[in-house]
Amino acid sequence: MKPTNILTYLDTCAARYPDKTAFIGETSALTFLELKSKTEVIGSFIADKNIYNEPILVFMEKSPEEVSALLGVVRSGNFYVAIDLDMPEARLDAIMAITKVKLMIVDGHTKEKANSLGFSGDIYSYEEALSRQINDGLLLDIRCKAKETDTIYLVFTSGSTGEPKGVVASHRNVIDYIEGLGMVLECDEKTVFGNQAPLYLDASLKDVYTTLKYGAATYFIPKKLFMSPVKLIEYLNEHKINTICFVSSALTIFTKLSAFDFAKPEYLKVIAFGGEVLPISHLKQWMKACPKARFINLYGATECTGMSSYYVVYDVDKLENGIPIGKPLPDTEIFLIDEEGNIIANPHPSAEGRHRGEICIGGTGLSSGYYKDE
Repeated sequence: MKPTNILTYLDTCAARYPDKTAFIGETSALTFLELKSKTEVIGSFIADKNIYNEPILVFMEKSPEEVSALLGVVRSGNFYVAIDLDMPEARLDAIMAITKVKLMIVDGHTKEKANSLGFSGDIYSYEEALSRQINDGLLLDIRCKAKETDTIYLVFTSGSTGEPKGVVASHRNVIDYIEGLGMVLECDEKTVFGNQAPLYLDASLKDVYTTLKYGAATYFIPKKLFMSPVKLIEYLNEHKINTICFVSSALTIFTKLSAFDFAKPEYLKVIAFGGEVLPISHLKQWMKACPKARFINLYGATECTGMSSYYVVYDVDKLENGIPIGKPLPDTEIFLIDEEGNIIANPHPSAEGRHRGEICIGGTGLSSGYYKDE
C-alpha cells in the first residue's frame, strides 16, 4: 500500500536500516537514522516559529545536510524552495518576490551571499536550526493533520516566458512518481545512485526520494569531476555506483572527450537519461562501454513531477529516427490533441499509423499549478 506522506519513506528506512549510510557528500555522510533525527530537530525548530503551510528557503551547498534541511521543512508542515549559489541574483530576487518567504536556512558557503540579497525574512544557519530539542508532540500534531495533497516543494522553472514560475508538488505527486520510477529502474536496497542534478531541480527527485523509498544510497558526485570524465569514471568505480540518472548532455561529456578509451564503468547496471535528446551515436558508445547495463530514456516535464514516460533501449541499431519517449509511467496518461483540443491518438505501442499533435500529460504526477499564478 502506498504511503500518503513522503516522510513515511524515511521513517521506515530509519527503522529498517538505522545504521546504513543514505547520502554521501564530499566531506560528510548521514545514515538513515541520523537523517531522520536531523529532520525532526529542524522540523521542531521551524514549527516553533509558528510558520505552517508556507514556503521556506533552503540556501545550502548540495550535501547530505541539505537533504536533512529540505526534509526538515516538510517535517515542520511547510514546503521547501531550494536555491543555490549557481543561480543568478536576478532569479533569486524573483523567487523571493514571488514566494514572500519568512525564513531561510543557510550554511557556511551561502551565508554571506544570503545576507547580501536584501532578504526581509529571518535567516538562520543550519547549525542554529539544529540547536532545538525535538518536540515530539508538536511534530505528531503536524503529521496528524497532514494531507497527501499538501505541498512539499516548489521547483522554479522559466518555461517559455523567461520568468520564474514555481511548480507546486504534493506528497501524492512525488509518491506516485517515485513508486512508478522505482519499478522502471528496478531499484532495491542494493541500489547505489550517483547524483548529478542540483537539489533545486526536479531531476534530483530520482536519486533522493528513491533512496528514501528503497533504503538505497546516493553519492553526490563532486561537480568538478564532470570536467574530467576519466576521473568521474574512477569515482563511479571506487564507490561501486550502479545506477545513474543523468541529463543527456552529461552523458555526452564522456563520449566527446573519449573517456572510454582510458576507463570504463565497472558497476553500472542502470543508465537513465533525459531532459534533452541523446544522439544515437553517443548512445552506441555508451552501450559498447557498458554492455551489461540497461539504458532507459526518460521524458517529461517539471510540471508533471519530473518524468512521465520511459523507453528501455534494447536494440540501438533499429533506432534510425532517434530514441522514442516510450510508454507512460504508472498512474500517468499521455495523449495527443489537435489544434481544437480534441484527442486524436493514443500513443500506445500497439497504435497503428502516425499522428501529429500536441503531447499532453495527465495523471497523479500532474502538478496542481504554479504558485500564486493560476
